[in-house]
Amino acid sequence: MTSILNAFVRCGANKSVNGTEYVYNEILPDKINALLEIGIGMGGSMRAWCEFYPDAKIFGIDIDPGCTRVDVSRATTFIGDVSDAELMAGLVGVLPMLDVIVDDGSHKAADQQAAFEALFPILKPDGVYVIEDLHVATVEILDFLNSLPHDVKFHREYTATIERRVVVWRLN
Repeated sequence: MTSILNAFVRCGANKSVNGTEYVYNEILPDKINALLEIGIGMGGSMRAWCEFYPDAKIFGIDIDPGCTRVDVSRATTFIGDVSDAELMAGLVGVLPMLDVIVDDGSHKAADQQAAFEALFPILKPDGVYVIEDLHVATVEILDFLNSLPHDVKFHREYTATIERRVVVWRLN
């Protein structure tokens, strides 16, 4: 298996230049069945996920109809706004249970919260939920996540400092 850093560099993903690849090396499972990334942009990360997980189904969602679609049969792109509750309900209805969710979308706290509320229920036990670029909305999204009831079955595991702009929640 290739390293995630090599895949990010080869595929032109911005994660290879902002320090988050080191966090991913620490937290990603070796094998998964399904991953969703919010915020596709030019498609670099989607191509990297396809390379790093050659047997997994890779899903992406982006608000921009002009985002780059990845030409891999097991990669699926959805177009829409994660703050649209109806769209997210439909998306949740067609997605499988996910091993990894990466929110690298708008970086707005309201969108991060909407995505988390819609998608967290389809994260598998021992799944990983990553919210990137917290430097944009750190206080608001952390306030929301910290306000969740304590009986929500997840463990807040900060595998990186806010400086690295990534926070990870790993299910128990």
